[in-house]
Amino acid sequence: MHDSAVAVAVAVANRLKMTRSLRLQRAGQMDRVFFSILHIFIWSGISALFTVEVESPLYEGQFQHDVKMVCRYPPGNGDPTVIWRRIRPSPEMEVFRLQNGREDDRFQDKWFRGRVQLVKEDLRVGRAALLLSDLNINDTGVYQCLIETGEADVAQTSLTVKAAYTAIKRSVRSVGDGLFQLSCESHGYPNATVAWKEEKSDKRSITLRSDTTAVAAADHRFNVTSSVVVKRAADASYTCTFLQHALPNPSATFTGADLPSRSSVLSASVVASLIAIVAIISAAAFLYWKLKGAKVKKLQSPRILTADKVCDPSFACLPTQEFSLYDEVFKDKMEMLRVALKKHYTNSFRDKTAEHGFFPEEVFSHLFHTRDGQPVDPCQVLPASGETVVLEGNPGGKTFIAQHLALSWAQDRNWHLFTAHFQLVVLVACEQAKGNLLQQVISDLTVDTGLAAEDLLILLMETADSLLILDGYTEGCEETDEWLHSFMRNSPKCGLLITACQGQCQNLERRSEKVMFLHKNLHR
Repeated sequence: MHDSAVAVAVAVANRLKMTRSLRLQRAGQMDRVFFSILHIFIWSGISALFTVEVESPLYEGQFQHDVKMVCRYPPGNGDPTVIWRRIRPSPEMEVFRLQNGREDDRFQDKWFRGRVQLVKEDLRVGRAALLLSDLNINDTGVYQCLIETGEADVAQTSLTVKAAYTAIKRSVRSVGDGLFQLSCESHGYPNATVAWKEEKSDKRSITLRSDTTAVAAADHRFNVTSSVVVKRAADASYTCTFLQHALPNPSATFTGADLPSRSSVLSASVVASLIAIVAIISAAAFLYWKLKGAKVKKLQSPRILTADKVCDPSFACLPTQEFSLYDEVFKDKMEMLRVALKKHYTNSFRDKTAEHGFFPEEVFSHLFHTRDGQPVDPCQVLPASGETVVLEGNPGGKTFIAQHLALSWAQDRNWHLFTAHFQLVVLVACEQAKGNLLQQVISDLTVDTGLAAEDLLILLMETADSLLILDGYTEGCEETDEWLHSFMRNSPKCGLLITACQGQCQNLERRSEKVMFLHKNLHR
């Protein structure tokens, strides 16, 4: 009995000890969990204080010049680790590494070797400034900056390298019958569009008659050559201009003095003949050589073929029934583009318009008004050649008007706003577009026209009665804004209609001839 009591007492004691041990163990686990959570919150709070930011999300540099890209961070004690990398395009490349206060080039890509340095004096104030010199087109990309000072964070920025076009090299070549081929050559990056103008009593574009080629060189710059054939006129001059986005537009001018006269060509022939005659034979031979020279000149007088016959070329007659071969090519391109755009507008907007219906004419007089609420004649909404109109309204309403215009032109509806008289209507949905807005148009077409954005630009610039509609334009993207301002400066024949929400195009409002407003109840 005594032994049984002792055994029970020992069992109870062991049970109590085990229970106490389990309680202590659980308490310890709870303490560890509590301190782990506390550590996470404290660490997150401290880490949130250490952030790396770039001074600019986008840097632009000039070919063979330098650029400085900077990221900022909270300065602390000790030497920071700084790593700059180019992460796009592939493959990734390490640009620069600073570790323990010393440069470490073991992982540096050879492409950047000898061209980068860090401004170490700026590290004391929390600036990791990377200086990249002798810029190349291939330096364009997305760069990442990593800073570590016990804490670590990264930030990224973009670099775009452009090459301004060089001074234009001019050349003149006689092609006979009083015709001369004028050529302009320059190189730069990105590819440029070349515009030609003939200046007499008035200025008229001859870009559609020009022939332009672009060849990429080993350094990725484009060697662009453009030429046009003209007939000599004493009072005329001809100017070529290389149009680039966000860069200077160099130009060169040919005057009548640059084109040799008929008499000067003959004089050169006579002088050459005289030298040969004096050196070789007598006065009789002189007459012989003179007559021969006249025959040679007569044989070297080619004529230019037009679309249907051989004629004495005169580009003054181009607006009538005679066209050069270049005009025929662009006429084909224009017709191909018109067909593709009309098909695109019909397929894209027909159902939407069918759902809401075309506006009756009596409705239009109540749709548009001025800033102070005065009604606007609907005919004033469509810009004239070279004119810019800004139309502000609700997102759905302004987009419906833009699509309504495009579809009316596509279906040849001779409605109240008279879109039928436009030869070309190009609608750009700006929400998805950036930079060269016309590239979005080419991408949206379901029919392969073989046209590039540059072709579309020239057709808009040089076609009378053309209309460009920018739907939903918002200012603030530097690249897109600069492209638009350049287009407005260089497109005297194209009307420009910009639709926007109120307050999103304040600079354009100041630059535009007309600013109108859509009735606020039009949502569609």
